[in-house]
Amino acid sequence: MKLIGVDVGFSNTRPTTGIACLDEERLFLARAETTWAKRETVIPHGFRPSIIAFDGPLLPEGANELTRREPGYRHYYTCRQMFGSD
Repeated sequence: MKLIGVDVGFSNTRPTTGIACLDEERLFLARAETTWAKRETVIPHGFRPSIIAFDGPLLPEGANELTRREPGYRHYYTCRQMFGSD
């Protein structure tokens, strides 16, 4: 089994995205910055997962993806609410 897990981070200055790749029995762990280019560099070359898991806010189309969470700013939690885990 090949699995990738991504804990999405939002810092523009620190590597706050956690990435875990499980390739059969080999585990790769890394942290990356927010751009896809930076995140892609920590994924093992040629790795093609069969399962993908994300932990992070899912934003509505057109939302500023770098907007910070604020109390009462509920659109970040829409997906969690839909699946009953909020």
